[in-house]
Amino acid sequence: TTHVAGNVVYAQDPPVGGQHADRWLDCGAYETQVRAENVVHDLEHGTVLLTYRPGTSTADVERLEALLPDNGILSPWDGLDAPVVVTVWGRQLALTGADDPRLPLFIDTFGAGETAPEPFASCAGGVPDADGSQGEGMGSLPT
Repeated sequence: TTHVAGNVVYAQDPPVGGQHADRWLDCGAYETQVRAENVVHDLEHGTVLLTYRPGTSTADVERLEALLPDNGILSPWDGLDAPVVVTVWGRQLALTGADDPRLPLFIDTFGAGETAPEPFASCAGGVPDADGSQGEGMGSLPT
């Protein structure tokens, strides 16, 4: 898909694919909402995006972090229609919470990048800041 420099208006929130920034985010758990344009590049690489409503209890955030695959990103996300939403390229599932039994099933089914255009590229080595502003030159390999 196409790399873009600015912001993108996505049909879904969180997005499930489309145009994206040339730099992806590094794998891991973020305390602030990640930038959609960067995380869509991660999705292209087969990353699992696990999002939750701001204000979710610390215990539930820790539960989600424990379920996060190595090739995953955990982030709070404003305006979610459900308490927790799990996303991979082209697929998304709204969940009732951190203990929803469908979450591990979704990760088992799609967590290895089965739907992604570049499934083995990984989120490792991406920019370390949620807003995608740091690490100029990192995570900018052509796709």
